[in-house]
Amino acid sequence: MNTLEEKVITQDPIIEAAFEELKKSDFLPLFRSQKASLWKKEPAAQAIINKSLGWIDAPETSALSVGALKSFVSELEKEGIESAVVLGMGGSSLCCEVFKECFPHPNHKIRLEVLDSTSPEAVLALQKKLNLKKTLFIVSSKSGSTMEPNCFMDYFFSETQKVLGNKTPNHFIAITDPNTSLEKKASQMRFRKIWPGNPNVGGRYSALTNFGIVPAAISGLDTEQILNSARKIRTDILSQANPAQNPALTLGAFLGANARKGKDKLTLILSPQFKAFGLWIEQLIAESTGKEGRGIVPIIAEDSLSPKDISPDRIFAAIIDHQDTESIELIKKIQESGAPCISYRTENPYELSAQFFLWEAATATAGFLLGINPFDQPNVQAAKDLTVDILSKAKKGKIAEEKPFLRSGEAQVFCDETLKETILSDNKKPNWPLGELLKKHFARLKIGDYAVILAYVHPEAKIQKELEFLRAFLAKTYRIPVALEFGPRYLHSTGQLHKGGGANGLFLEIALTHAKKLPISGRDWGFETLIRAQALGDYSALKSAGRRILRLDFPSDDLSAVKSVVQASKK
Repeated sequence: MNTLEEKVITQDPIIEAAFEELKKSDFLPLFRSQKASLWKKEPAAQAIINKSLGWIDAPETSALSVGALKSFVSELEKEGIESAVVLGMGGSSLCCEVFKECFPHPNHKIRLEVLDSTSPEAVLALQKKLNLKKTLFIVSSKSGSTMEPNCFMDYFFSETQKVLGNKTPNHFIAITDPNTSLEKKASQMRFRKIWPGNPNVGGRYSALTNFGIVPAAISGLDTEQILNSARKIRTDILSQANPAQNPALTLGAFLGANARKGKDKLTLILSPQFKAFGLWIEQLIAESTGKEGRGIVPIIAEDSLSPKDISPDRIFAAIIDHQDTESIELIKKIQESGAPCISYRTENPYELSAQFFLWEAATATAGFLLGINPFDQPNVQAAKDLTVDILSKAKKGKIAEEKPFLRSGEAQVFCDETLKETILSDNKKPNWPLGELLKKHFARLKIGDYAVILAYVHPEAKIQKELEFLRAFLAKTYRIPVALEFGPRYLHSTGQLHKGGGANGLFLEIALTHAKKLPISGRDWGFETLIRAQALGDYSALKSAGRRILRLDFPSDDLSAVKSVVQASKK
């Protein structure tokens, strides 16, 4: 792994100043000895940090379980297991997406799948791909109480029982921290195996622990090679005192110093085969830095990016395959435009495991420079609590709905008070054209802002293509960075940044009032009610945080809803 054009970084005065700050603070020695005081002085904050630094040793400690993993995978293969499905959310699922999509799986017997959407259509689409008699389910949750993995577990355990009866527990394993509710439930349900998490590692820093390594091994990847690559860069980072020659301190200074100067929109450029890695970096950066009214805004998978449309608040980081000439050319054009850019070139996909550790250490460094605790997520719980409250009041699976502010065709319209006052001042009739509503909402964007499309729909290819068009249209029209997020996944990723970061985000939420019914065994409500409650809960949390938000609720067809918004945006 080689840094390209490093002179672009190290010759920048703000980066050199950050290097001096890191030296004077003894950052590396304190980081190496895992001192919580490096980030915060308050005892309560230090207590959280002290329980969050185990990831620094993960490449070493995880290597101890490689032998047991090999034996376990061998058992699965001999039994004819064909698919392994990770039932997770956030940190426990995104690293698995990376292992599934970005690493080679030549002729392996077990196919890895990942479910992190509560859309009934997404759950059913996955189920149709599976032979339940030959599927292993991996229920993955650090806390053990995360709602989505537990709902997935209840649903698929019941479905598997229909075809396997009392053999069902042998097709389920759990990955969770010791003494969690999931560990107890998995034990009671006689799961085949429970792999322990490290309680001293936070979810988004857990890629190189059992949460990532167990699914990687089951999918046929060489876990020794994964960990060796991470161990090598760990040694380089912990031993190199000169920040300008330390890969993590260089990247961390690049991120943190630029963010302090208002260049807080981190755009990731990834070779096509590395696209899923962006989802993992997005969570790591957004959830770690988006708090106390500040943060770094990650923008990923921006396929229509043009150097001429780059706003002055952007910086760029690239991870590219050495044969990806198109991305290499794009990076050159970005550097020629004067935008800050750091780039990494890989010759072997297994080098991405080094990138896991590099970005974790760099994020911790950036957090220090920003003066925040990169290991907590104080604003994530708000949307979760509101979702639970909404579900607790549901009657026969139906949620009590508030009256929409107005209607626009099929869409019910909800929004923040400022937008509501703007619309009322125009004295329009109750049914507004959707195109006019969108223009009113996005007209509030200003320099330094970013926009986010929050889509509570099935994240299938057709729908994603439509939303990517909308995203590109908005970015070009308003000349601001635009992110596309699927709910509820983003609640465990960028949701912290949306509520706890700067007030420079503007949000468009697209949701369904009546998704396809899909009951969950043992629950009074199904996935259609769950995803509805999550959309409503996050909308309320964003409004309470004073964010600018427009929510559009459509009837039951995901694709039609998205197409309606796309067509209206053109008018």
